[in-house]
Amino acid sequence: MDLCKVTPDLFGVESKTAGEITGTSETCVLGGTAQANDFSTEIRPEDAEHILNGCSTMIPTLRGAKIVKQWTGLRPARREVRLEAEERDGRLVIHNYGHGGSGVTLFWGCASDVLDLLRKKINPLDTTAKSKL
Repeated sequence: MDLCKVTPDLFGVESKTAGEITGTSETCVLGGTAQANDFSTEIRPEDAEHILNGCSTMIPTLRGAKIVKQWTGLRPARREVRLEAEERDGRLVIHNYGHGGSGVTLFWGCASDVLDLLRKKINPLDTTAKSKL
């Protein structure tokens, strides 16, 4: 079964108890574990089952979908995202991390803010930067 036919035009379906589903034009990505102080990147069958069961409660037809790939990743989180520029050894460093499980939601705006920081460094007299109001 083709995932994109199962879940057309799907992006950002989420449930606190069931998991998260994001989509592209050809596949969808199922996810949804949050395990504090667990830094393993091993694929665990029990986690995969938990994610599939949870996401299938939102979209039952996912149960018969073909699994294309499995992977794990770490989603470091902070109380607040660190998004700032600093000079280190004469070089510009732009910090943009700590999004945790909200990275897919926040990355558009944070990427825009990174560009604003870079533009200010390249041309400090540029007044076209967007207002935060």
